[in-house]
Amino acid sequence: MTTLKVHTIASAPEGSRHSLEEVQQRLGNIPNLYGTLANSPELLNGYMALNHQWERTSLTAKERELIFLSASVANQCPYCTAGYTAGLQQMHTGGDIIRQVLYNETVQDPRINALVTLVKELVNNRGVISDHVRTAFIEAGYEESVILEILVGVAMKTMANYLDHIFPIPIDKAYQDEYNAVIREVHE
Repeated sequence: MTTLKVHTIASAPEGSRHSLEEVQQRLGNIPNLYGTLANSPELLNGYMALNHQWERTSLTAKERELIFLSASVANQCPYCTAGYTAGLQQMHTGGDIIRQVLYNETVQDPRINALVTLVKELVNNRGVISDHVRTAFIEAGYEESVILEILVGVAMKTMANYLDHIFPIPIDKAYQDEYNAVIREVHE
């Protein structure tokens, strides 16, 4: 498979440098996803613009990360699945919850399960959500308008997941280590 260059700030096209500098400042490093997105300033800058709006939603950081993981699992994206597994581990999310999302099992927390189920159905059915999934989401305490916010996260992950399908992104070592730790627990 063809892969794209994973850019640094110095090697990136001029139009991508400001966004990579922002990522570096915010995260302390430039994950391979952003370095790969940098091959297209339009894609990177569009992704960053969506990310700014994403962070303004009513969803918690943990819910946003669960949405990203759920969409990435539904889209079968190895890079993002490893990355968001690591992110949730760093947020001290229970390993059981992460494994349940990874293996398409029912999440024992009803609120999280309603969120994860809605996201996976949204992705798998190309935007179609069944009445019972929508009802369970509302009954779990979410406002119906939150579905619109979720669309921002799904759009971001669709961009990243499809990029990884077309041009596989090398998984950052830290992400791979966290992901492997979760998977090891399943097999022990």
